[in-house]
Amino acid sequence: MRSIAASFLMALWLLTACDRQPDQQAASISLPVDTSCDVAPGCSVAINDFSVDFLIGPEPRALRPFPVRVSISDDAALTAIAVEFVMADMDMGMSRYGLVSQNDRSWRADVTLPVCMSGRSDWIAQFELVSREARTRVDIPFSLEK
Repeated sequence: MRSIAASFLMALWLLTACDRQPDQQAASISLPVDTSCDVAPGCSVAINDFSVDFLIGPEPRALRPFPVRVSISDDAALTAIAVEFVMADMDMGMSRYGLVSQNDRSWRADVTLPVCMSGRSDWIAQFELVSREARTRVDIPFSLEK
């Protein structure tokens, strides 16, 4: 039974590895963000030849849906944006959301985050911006309202 499950998993892995689109094989770069970045009014980051504005909230709280918005300058040709929420040194489970493209060069998702049983509210939003040429990750630390 184990060999059947292992064979199935190997076949599934091979299928997904062979089924990648060209933009998924692009090099990935990661940009750190200054910890003074305040996502409530919006936080801007310059990436190569375009700029990105990130907005989380207003007033993001645990267990309550709140909006996440990303606005890009006209120069950017992004094909997808996703965000994953993590906590440093704490396993909070999988919280990954795909943002939906809007008509005004912005992307949006409604997000709900869990409560940390230790009482922490410090999160890192790991945004992944995908274009045909590259994947760029931008990490933005923020805190949930209490």
